[in-house]
Amino acid sequence: MMKTPDYIHPANIKLKNRQRGVALVLVLFLSAIMILLATNILKQSQSQLVQTQLVKNKVLAYSQLYSAKSNIIFDLLTNSALSLEKGHSWNFSGKKMSFGTTQVRIQDLNGLLNIYSFVSYKVLASVFSQCGVDNNIAMSVAKKVLQTHDKHIKLPVDKYQRLFTLLRNTPVKVKDCINGNITRFAGAIFNPATAKREYLIAKLGNNNAQKILTAKAIDNENLYQTISDIIPDDPESNQRSVIGPYFRVTLRVDNQDSSWAEVFEIKITNRIVKKPLTYLGYSPL
Repeated sequence: MMKTPDYIHPANIKLKNRQRGVALVLVLFLSAIMILLATNILKQSQSQLVQTQLVKNKVLAYSQLYSAKSNIIFDLLTNSALSLEKGHSWNFSGKKMSFGTTQVRIQDLNGLLNIYSFVSYKVLASVFSQCGVDNNIAMSVAKKVLQTHDKHIKLPVDKYQRLFTLLRNTPVKVKDCINGNITRFAGAIFNPATAKREYLIAKLGNNNAQKILTAKAIDNENLYQTISDIIPDDPESNQRSVIGPYFRVTLRVDNQDSSWAEVFEIKITNRIVKKPLTYLGYSPL
């Protein structure tokens, strides 16, 4: 009788099948690990690529804004506000303008209420009311903001800080409206041509304010003629159509998923050679 070779012996066949099964499991296990590692590396690469692109866009947005900012300051230093308004269609009452990819708003601070100069609390209270503060609260806050500080007042000495301490629970939209109508830096001049709607109404009454706002929507010629008809320039009451030298400039660049925005306030004194530009305030947005 012929002897069965060892390699086809049933026991050996079972052993080899078992070894093949173990090898297959190991191969599948290693394959799974390799797939997980590859997937993780791919995800990390994609995440790093996205982060790199965001940083690139952020830097590009900043550089575009900085370029526009430099050009604006240069133009203000080398041209009068009137020539920029007439010759280059600049707007100094906070209307949005485009400088390349940068959205810009330039506000002449003579069109805002300076809470550090002589201010009637009734006018300040009216601005608060126009922005949405309850009339009684507006009057109370205005008086407290403008009153002389002494040791009995448990509020900040600084009027601006005092104002927003008192309006702590006021909605952000209302605070933004108030902030857009007041300033720390301008002089005592009131320029109705660049004044905000709320301050115009508080200062001149609703009828005259609406006439000025309507004329402003047409063109500058109508605007200045309307102002002259309603309230001629009066240096004694600081009523003059003078733009500058104080400005609030707000800039914003949106570059895909990234953006850069800031606001700064400056004083331009072209006649002073040593210091023609003074930064009064700066804040990123």
